[in-house]
Amino acid sequence: MAITLTDLAKTCGTINARGIQMKLYLAFKSDVATIPAASAHVVSTAITMQSGKTFVEVEISKNDKSYESKPEGNEDGSIYKTLIKGFHPNLRAAATAVLAGATNGCEVICISGDLNGNYRIIGNLTEGGATLRASEINDNNKNGYELEIEWESALPGLFYTATIPS
Repeated sequence: MAITLTDLAKTCGTINARGIQMKLYLAFKSDVATIPAASAHVVSTAITMQSGKTFVEVEISKNDKSYESKPEGNEDGSIYKTLIKGFHPNLRAAATAVLAGATNGCEVICISGDLNGNYRIIGNLTEGGATLRASEINDNNKNGYELEIEWESALPGLFYTATIPS
């Protein structure tokens, strides 16, 4: 299905909530068996996981979360840099151990939802997974982990309409 400029119809009068949902779904890239092909930038068939593996739902604060995907480069060659930020509350030993391991060179696949009910896949099996960074913070305002998920790719993350394997 070809996408044309007429697909950029006016959106006046439609719901357009800003922000992302208060949860992210994360899986190690090695735990994902297949991400089905997209049609018109939408994956509508469920992602297949390796045996016994699922995406993990990670809560993030409603106050500190964002999604941005923007092109970098020029007409001779550019990429999209996607960055998701979120704050996961409550420093604890188990979370620190998992996040320390996940940020040590492990690629992740992330599914992030926006407040309009759209989900995006960040990372893939061909161009590579996203990187996850977690900074611990404990001050008068916050106690928890500042999460950053970053991915560079030829196109922005695909939309995802199937069930999330969790």
